[in-house]
Amino acid sequence: GTVSQEESLSLQLQCDLLVVLSWNRRHEEGILTGKFFQYLGTSKPIISITSGDLPGAELSAMVDSMRLGLAFEYAAYEKDLVRLKEYLYECFCEVSAGRKIPHNPEQELVDKYNYRNLTAELEEIFRSVTTGHRAQGAGQGDQGAD
Repeated sequence: GTVSQEESLSLQLQCDLLVVLSWNRRHEEGILTGKFFQYLGTSKPIISITSGDLPGAELSAMVDSMRLGLAFEYAAYEKDLVRLKEYLYECFCEVSAGRKIPHNPEQELVDKYNYRNLTAELEEIFRSVTTGHRAQGAGQGDQGAD
């Protein structure tokens, strides 16, 4: 069944490890679910599991670059399965010993995707569209209004 947003967040915070599922196929690339962005706010390790025939999913790249946990792709099944088993075993050993799973994300990259920052970026896009001007510092290399 379904659970409320509050209950979902509460359950996530009780977990030692979070799992997000996605897909990456030749005609459906770059699938990032809202759940992934919600998980970023928990400061918990994340395992992403991506089905599909296309390697190099955007989700996997984000998990790896932000050092969030482990990215598994079916497109690299044999290599990634070994890594997944090792990671799960390490996590199991830590939790069994009463310790937290080591987690040291690249916080500056993670913060880029928190809802407050994303909302500020969206607000700036709307402002730019409605006024025809960008705020100071908006966009890469921007020196102010157009």
